[in-house]
This record gives sequence, C-alpha cells and structure tokens, in this order.
Amino acid sequence: MAFVYVQNPTGGVFPRDRLETKLALDIGARAHVTTQSATKIYGIGDAGAVQTITATLASGSYLELVPDLLIPHAGSRYLQKLEISVAADAAFFMTEMLAPGRLARGERFAYSALDLRTRVLDSDGTELVADALLFEPARRAPDRRGLIGRFPFVGTALAVAPSRDVPELVGAIEDACGRVGEDVVAAGCAVHGDVGVAVRALAASHRSLRDVLDAVWAVARERLAQAPPPPRRK
Repeated sequence: MAFVYVQNPTGGVFPRDRLETKLALDIGARAHVTTQSATKIYGIGDAGAVQTITATLASGSYLELVPDLLIPHAGSRYLQKLEISVAADAAFFMTEMLAPGRLARGERFAYSALDLRTRVLDSDGTELVADALLFEPARRAPDRRGLIGRFPFVGTALAVAPSRDVPELVGAIEDACGRVGEDVVAAGCAVHGDVGVAVRALAASHRSLRDVLDAVWAVARERLAQAPPPPRRK
C-alpha cells in the first residue's frame, strides 16, 4: 500500500488560502493518505480558508484518509469540502478529528466557523453519503447541553464499501465503539442503502478520541484491506 504524507510548508492554513488536493486511484490500487502533524487554522480578520479534497476510486481500489487533529485558532473560519467517487467494488475509509481550539492558550471554541462537508458518490454520480458538520460558536455554543456537552473533541469516521458485507461491518464497528472509556462516547450506524458505516465520537481529550477512532480504523481496515493498521509514526 502506498503511503502519502501531505505536508504544508507554511505551518498551517491561513485566511484566504485556497487549498486543493486531487487523488486518483487506478484499478486495484491502495493508498493511505495522512498529514505530517496537526493542521492549524489561523485566524486574522474576517476572511476564511477553503480546502477542497477530491478523489476517484477505480474498480477494486482502496483509499484511506487519516489526517491528524484539526486545531482552529481564535477568530478562524474554515470550510472543508471532501468529495469521493467510488466504483461499485472499491472501498473508502476516513477519519476526522477536531479540537475545540488551543486549550493551552485558554482558547475554547474561540474560532468563528468550522464547516466540514463530505460527499461520497458512485461512479455514475449518484450520491451515496452526505455528511455536514457546522460549528459557529458565536451563534450557538458547541458545548451546550444537547450538542457536544462536556466532550470538547469531536471525531468522525466513515467507511464506504457498497460491495462488502456492510451489516457485518456495522456490527464489528459498533462493538469497537462500545469498548471505550468513560471519557468517550461513540456510536456507529449503517448509512442509507447499506453502502457503508458512519461513526461520530465525542471525547474529553485528543488521546481518547484518537484511541476510539483507531479502534474503528482497525476493524474497517481488517475487513476492507485485509491488513492491520500500521504503527503510528507520530
């Protein structure tokens, strides 16, 4: 499996940045894509940054996107658009980890807006999965009761594999989500049409969040790529 580390030499994402990543996996190709470290979203003025990631998966291919933590700085605005096109017998897995801000500097939900949008399409362009996560702390506090409450770190995992045994995958991922500590809550479910599994997790710390998403990743990778997750480099 090819390993790709996406590096940003500027040290973070700045206002007015327009970042674009395009991935194309040929027939039977396998790729693991990650970042070199946490992604810092800087905030200066009212301008926002936009990152667009698109990927096309040919027959029999497998792609996993497992970036490090996203850390929004005070005043930052960030829009991320992820769009994946999968062949009927291809498979896709992703995780996303979101921090409440720079907690060591006393920043907690001090950013202006975070808008994370994910779409997965089949090869004909039919939408299989759509997920949106929008936080605007000035309008509605994310840590209020009924939203994320006392767990400030938010995580998402998504596995899409239309040709696989999705009910079995759902059961295995639900079991993994159930084996978490008291500082994490997580749940998984099948997405519409039984084409994959979606997971949302809330945690008290980055480490706890990563542990539960790593457990989900291990289950998904074993079933979709017939391999265990690689050792963490960082």
